[in-house]
Amino acid sequence: MTDFKDKTILVVDDSPADLQISINVIKDHYKVLGAKSGEQALQIITKANVDIVLLDVNMPGIGGYETCEKIKAIENPPAVIFVSANDTTEEITKAYDVGGDDYLVKPYSTAILLNKVDATLKLTERVGKLVNNAEQASSVAMSAMNSSGDLGIVVDTLRSSFKISTIDQLGALVLHGVGEYGLDCSVQLRTPYSTNNYNANGEISPLEIQLLNRISDIKERFFDKGTRLFINEGMVSLLIKNMPADDVDFWGRIKDYLAIMIEGINEKCLAVGKALQVKKELNDTIAKLINEAEMSLTYVLDTQKNLSQENIRVLTKLEEDMQTSFLSMGLSELQENEILSLLGAAETESEELFEKSTSVSLELKNFVTKFNELKV
Repeated sequence: MTDFKDKTILVVDDSPADLQISINVIKDHYKVLGAKSGEQALQIITKANVDIVLLDVNMPGIGGYETCEKIKAIENPPAVIFVSANDTTEEITKAYDVGGDDYLVKPYSTAILLNKVDATLKLTERVGKLVNNAEQASSVAMSAMNSSGDLGIVVDTLRSSFKISTIDQLGALVLHGVGEYGLDCSVQLRTPYSTNNYNANGEISPLEIQLLNRISDIKERFFDKGTRLFINEGMVSLLIKNMPADDVDFWGRIKDYLAIMIEGINEKCLAVGKALQVKKELNDTIAKLINEAEMSLTYVLDTQKNLSQENIRVLTKLEEDMQTSFLSMGLSELQENEILSLLGAAETESEELFEKSTSVSLELKNFVTKFNELKV
């Protein structure tokens, strides 16, 4: 866990017992403050430098969602992690709509709470570094939109997709294409092997990932709420965060263009997924062939070694038997030596043949090693 001991966490819960439990978990890792209501939390935030608010949803007086809205209206507001026993999509959507950064479901373990806080602090730190780049990108996007037709953006995006070969490249292309309309978005691309989430600012919050996961299961192609617009198309889910609710013409026109864009992106996503599948199947086939070849070569080498040893044993025994037989064959010493010389030559030639066959097997083993390098 990253060292964030100088960071301050404000725990807000109307239950004294739950409040004390959360404080006890956090106090050894961060500076911690406590509040028993939304009103008290707002007072503390205006006076203290708070980095994260752990906010209970159901509280008397100002509830968690209203409290979050008021917190986010403050200049440079802290991150907000909602804490609730309710795990419905509707509740998570409400948390997202009021500006929540993450959502923690009760009951939770100490490890999950600390990981949520640590991840949110890391995300906040990175996003802060990306703000200037995001503002520059927005300015460039608006200029590009003014100089290009709305449909031209779709055409350019789809044309660019033809040259793409990876999911990461495809995710970046979607962010760029949607950004050309001056819209801020997150996108989820799915393949048989992974689910990939991308954000225009380079970082995507856990809450956005939860929403994209849940919206991807909805059968409707379009789902909108306020300035949020979700578009589902096969393996692609797109979240637009800043649709202009007061510009009906723009909304309708861009909605149609984005639908066309995402339909084309979905086809490309399917193609990339199939390519990944073919690649995996090819690698699996190569691995299987290599394994079988290695097993066969091991068998051949072991068999050759055993045959060589057996051949030497047979020739040695033949030589011993011949020497024993010489006693009864009445051969001269010259004849005996000539026969033994022939046997020795045969034994040497036999050994050379086995050495050559072993060399061939080793060459085959080198071929298998090179074949293994073909895996992609």
